[in-house]
Amino acid sequence: MPYVLPTFNLAVNIWLPPAVFPPVGVPAVATIGNLTPGRRVTETNQVVIGATYLLLPALTDVRLGGVVECPAGSARHYKVMFVEDLGKGFPNEHRFVIMTPNYGTWPLPYP
Repeated sequence: MPYVLPTFNLAVNIWLPPAVFPPVGVPAVATIGNLTPGRRVTETNQVVIGATYLLLPALTDVRLGGVVECPAGSARHYKVMFVEDLGKGFPNEHRFVIMTPNYGTWPLPYP
């Protein structure tokens, strides 16, 4: 069975670098994504403790050092640590992002 495109079920806001916590102003990108712990492996096979994975539509403008809010409007902010394209050139192409949460900006209880 071929690999299928992920379901993008959450609204996502993205601030491009240089971005700060909490981000200020209007996000540069408003898109949809899939927040997942997943079972992805990077080329270095390193495990990033506390990392979260975000899957985005192909060619979404997200950059190393940027800030992501997912779900949009939740104040759950993450710092972008890694960006790569998966399935490049195939119908299931999408963008893969490794992020670390900035719990200091999250409201309590966590939404």
